[in-house]
Amino acid sequence: MKRKQKTKVPKVFDYDPMASAGIGEPQRLSSSSAAPEGGQHVIRSTNMKILPGGDLRIESNPVFVTSTPILTPTSSATPDPAKTADRLPWNSWAASEPEADDFSYRVESGEIPLQFMGTTESSGDQALHSWMGHVDDYLQALISFEGRGEQSVKTSHRETPLHRIKFWNGTFLEKTSLKALGLRIQLGHVAGEECPYPIAARADDFVIIDIDAIHSVGLDFCECGKTANSQYLQLLQHRFYPATSDQPKSAATFRLLEVFEILQYESKLSVYEFYQAVARLTDNTGLELPKNRYNALLRMTHEWRHLKLLKRSGLGHSPTRSAQDAQEGECAVLCPACPHPDINMPPNWEKEPEETRHVHH
Repeated sequence: MKRKQKTKVPKVFDYDPMASAGIGEPQRLSSSSAAPEGGQHVIRSTNMKILPGGDLRIESNPVFVTSTPILTPTSSATPDPAKTADRLPWNSWAASEPEADDFSYRVESGEIPLQFMGTTESSGDQALHSWMGHVDDYLQALISFEGRGEQSVKTSHRETPLHRIKFWNGTFLEKTSLKALGLRIQLGHVAGEECPYPIAARADDFVIIDIDAIHSVGLDFCECGKTANSQYLQLLQHRFYPATSDQPKSAATFRLLEVFEILQYESKLSVYEFYQAVARLTDNTGLELPKNRYNALLRMTHEWRHLKLLKRSGLGHSPTRSAQDAQEGECAVLCPACPHPDINMPPNWEKEPEETRHVHH
């Protein structure tokens, strides 16, 4: 008895980003086209492909003509997206953790549309139009930080001495500094603890360069005997990098030096350009120019890079040896691609025959 041959019906992976009606549903021929014989239907298949780099590619396959009738909806109305949303082709891969994070990022960045309806807008335009609906909330949030925000009283200035503040002079908010209001940065003690014998920086004209501004601050060193550290060590303990080791008058914050180091590696930013950007953040009108500390910052960045080199070479962990005793080539990075005996070379490599010895060199 001859076995009855089954008709193979192609599996439908329909997704049309321009019309939600194409999600998993076969489409009829238009009225202007002649219907195929035998009740055949035309099915358009669009496949979603995830590339190795994480990009999403939409590919339309050729038209399939089946000899088996397929039930199709009689109404031409667009299906309810709420009922077809669970049939989106990426639901299967968006559930796993790494891909789900990547999917969310691509929606936020505009690479994947926020809506799967019939629209000719780009995904970036959709994200922008969605933001426009909340522009007042964004604007009010920015304006609130020009004043007190949601806090009625500021009590943390003692612990955040580099805050930039304004005061109401009866007409407008005028810039001022915590130094002008009497705040002093006391080194050698915990925040809020007074030193019985503070010594102000030379000429009481100390400058700290931070990532948001060049600050003129009131700074006192400890001379009461609670700490035996010199002035530059007291600065380092508070994450202020001194410009000089003898009677310092300038310093840079550790976070500024860390940010600049990465920016210089990634964008080839010069110290001059970085300093000018910070100076612009301090005063972009040119009416109240900050004290020029470019030469000091240039020296501090050179010293910072050298210290990082010594630290990564392990020269700061010896209790008996000084980093100044580093020998020539001691801070060099071992090349992992070069042959090194007892590391990435086989035993008895020196006994290799002459005709194959070249593989070890």
